[in-house]
Amino acid sequence: MNAWLKITGIVVGAGLGTLLLKKCAGLAIKYLERKIELQKRLNAEKLAELAPSLTIVHGRNLTADKVLENEKIIEENPENLKARCLLLGFYGRHKQNTIEKDKYKEHALWVIEHCPENPLARECELNPLFFDTDEAYEKGKQLWLRHCDDPSANPRILNNAARYFLLSDRSIAKTLLLRGKSLEPDNAEWSDRLAHLYDLGLDGFNETECAMIAFTEKQRAYQLRRSAIPFFRIEPPTGLPTLALKAGRVKDAISYSKLLLRAVPRLRRDAGLASECTHEAHTVLGRIALINGDVRLAKSHLQHSSNIDGSPVLNSFGPNMDLAKELLEKNEIESVLRYLDRCEEFLKNEEKIPKWRSEITEGSIPFDWRRD
Repeated sequence: MNAWLKITGIVVGAGLGTLLLKKCAGLAIKYLERKIELQKRLNAEKLAELAPSLTIVHGRNLTADKVLENEKIIEENPENLKARCLLLGFYGRHKQNTIEKDKYKEHALWVIEHCPENPLARECELNPLFFDTDEAYEKGKQLWLRHCDDPSANPRILNNAARYFLLSDRSIAKTLLLRGKSLEPDNAEWSDRLAHLYDLGLDGFNETECAMIAFTEKQRAYQLRRSAIPFFRIEPPTGLPTLALKAGRVKDAISYSKLLLRAVPRLRRDAGLASECTHEAHTVLGRIALINGDVRLAKSHLQHSSNIDGSPVLNSFGPNMDLAKELLEKNEIESVLRYLDRCEEFLKNEEKIPKWRSEITEGSIPFDWRRD
């Protein structure tokens, strides 16, 4: 009898175990399907946002005949945004000439007025820094304010408008970003954008306050992305180590730097992102080593930060020179020159490195590295 009960218990237990495994497997499959669907949606959104930028880049090399052809297309159909994209690219590249500059303004203002939701609208740059007068910027400003004053203005309009005001009217940009964040509190992009805004600096806030808010918003964006797809790896938190250090959050800076370095081995298919993670992490850890008085470790991190293949961002805008500058201030010239030799392999601007070398060998810190 006891043997029979034991056998029965084993069978029942096995049956329950099988049911439990099936249920777990079913939940896992549903979770994977949700994750894949979410990733597809994110990819589709990214492609939609990138499309105007890519078309504008293509438009920079239009021939004279193609320019006339696209102008004719717009004359017949003003709502043909592909033609406007191409022309914005062409006129934007040649806007040092009065005619091209005026044509660029004309197309940009049309897009802002008629297509404020479209990703193309965020590409319409009329900042007075890049034009002879601020007349076009003011026209664009009034158009955007009119769109945003409408209570029904959706997050896409607010996002595009905030980009327009980022460099010239940051207080307006801040208001729009906070409004967008209130409409979509779980959308990490709003916190990302606010972090960038405060990192640039904002009237009414000192440098430390801006750094703290920027770090808090950037950290929130990272946490939102993690909670959106729990248990799955997301892109490493680039930018967080640097912002943490600016905010004086040294422990957080170390923690996020190590997180970036741990992510590098799994980024084999994205060498650019791996390079950015490596560069930022070692730059931040090196600066912290200097804070702690460990010059030798700081020099080691400097060299490690340049043991990379480069990325579109690093190749175009150049590496972070904060650690190199701080080591130069301690007269570590040889280490900095070795660092520049390595950076020269991926930096596209070939004129910068020789210029920096010359300034360093003459005993000064390169002008480009100095801050107000």
